[in-house]
Amino acid sequence: MFLSLLEKTTSISEDLFHVSYENRGKKIRFSPRIPDSEETAGEEDETTPRISLSPTIEGCLSAIAPIIDTDIYYVYQLINKPKLYKPTKEQVPDVEKTDEIWALTDTELVLIYKIKFTEPMGRLDTDYSKFEIIEEYR
Repeated sequence: MFLSLLEKTTSISEDLFHVSYENRGKKIRFSPRIPDSEETAGEEDETTPRISLSPTIEGCLSAIAPIIDTDIYYVYQLINKPKLYKPTKEQVPDVEKTDEIWALTDTELVLIYKIKFTEPMGRLDTDYSKFEIIEEYR
């Protein structure tokens, strides 16, 4: 499976983001890992090590906000060129909503924003574009 996954690797040239509920520092380096089932609600691929990214902040938030109980998030932007892969709907059931892209190799990210949700979380109809930038780091 992993070899065929690498064959499907694509190079996506747009800006990509990663959102965290923790401030992990101004510049960080991630290595791919398999998220634990708590992070994926047990519904995603549990065999492929990756770093989850999205071309929009809203996509990132829609992937993690229903799982993490906070309204403050830190937005990181990709600054290197790792091997990228677009997961299938079988690997990530909500991939059409999140527009998730996986980095399959070490990834460097830089902190660009601290954001806060401006409406209640945890509803199925949450509008993930309803956030405000409360601190900018670039």
